[in-house]
Amino acid sequence: MLIKTDVFCGSRMRTARVFLGIEMDDLSDMTKIEEKRLRNFEKGIELPTAEEEKAMAKALLVEPKFFYHVDTNPITEEECNFRRGAR
Repeated sequence: MLIKTDVFCGSRMRTARVFLGIEMDDLSDMTKIEEKRLRNFEKGIELPTAEEEKAMAKALLVEPKFFYHVDTNPITEEECNFRRGAR
């Protein structure tokens, strides 16, 4: 179940990134946002600007509003990596 929030949720950013198999340095290249800032967004230490949100959403193939929902039953990182075992 998803709950809408007014606060950027970095864990949703991480879920999308891991699901797509995008490494942090690649996301940095795609968005032109420093890797350290991206890590801080995921950890909830910093909040992105509206422009940064748009760039991340575009790179992660989601709408910006995706980052403003909290999942009460989140997908685990292991579930995002299911394709790696098939190689």
